[in-house]
Amino acid sequence: MDGPGVDAATLDEIERVHGVRLPASFRELWSLCDGTCAQDRHELIYVQASDLVQSLYGPREGATVSLMFADWRLGTAVSLQLAPGDRAVVMNDARTSALAASFDAFLDLVLSDAPLRPDAA
Repeated sequence: MDGPGVDAATLDEIERVHGVRLPASFRELWSLCDGTCAQDRHELIYVQASDLVQSLYGPREGATVSLMFADWRLGTAVSLQLAPGDRAVVMNDARTSALAASFDAFLDLVLSDAPLRPDAA
């Protein structure tokens, strides 16, 4: 990820405005760097915090909310599904099953040598 990180107040505002709770590891990663300008080795581009605010969609008030935080190969959205009870699953728009069971598990995938295929079923 590139550039300076996002301050806690900005991440707090994203949570407040959209009524969600971001996973601690998500907050920590965006506090270090605010998105990327180029694809990483997995061909992911991460969204800047200013765009995170605009990328939340879905029903509110106790239902799952989607937060698009990355784009794979400039065409497959990678989203964090934020559900009641602090449950978070990483999904994408090309599959019906989870890419990772949590944001921590997603980070483990990204940091491993295993290929990451967000478009695989």
